[in-house]
Formats: sequence, C-alpha cells, structure tokens
Amino acid sequence: MSAVQPVTPEQPIAKKSWAEAAKAYLDSRVIIMLFLGFSAGIPILLIFSSLSLWLREAGIDRGVVTMFSWAALG
Repeated sequence: MSAVQPVTPEQPIAKKSWAEAAKAYLDSRVIIMLFLGFSAGIPILLIFSSLSLWLREAGIDRGVVTMFSWAALG
C-alpha cells in the first residue's frame, strides 16, 4: 500500500500566499541552520582570500597564486 494518495480532479489544491510560504523560514530551526551555514563559510573566505594576498605580497609568481586559488576551490 502506498503512502502517496493520488489527487483527483474533484479535490482542488490549496494555494498558499507568499506570506504563508515565508512563515516556514521563520522557524527557529531554519534560522539556526542559516547562521551555522553562514558562519561555516566565513573562515574559508577569509583564509583563501588573505592567502592569495599574502602570496602576492611575498613576491610569488601570479601563476602560482592562481594555482593555490584553484586548489582552494576543490
């Protein structure tokens, strides 16, 4: 027996407004995950953007700095 019930033409599908759809993002679990995801991305950005700057200031060839950037993307 399937858990999915087919929708017959007699049963109209209720459409939600934008406000009702946006309420799902105000859940505390969603907000926590948003902040955790944001805070997990900041160190990566800070490390690799400053790493390329440090390498360039140290006089390392621009091609080598580019290779470090490509390695950081992986």
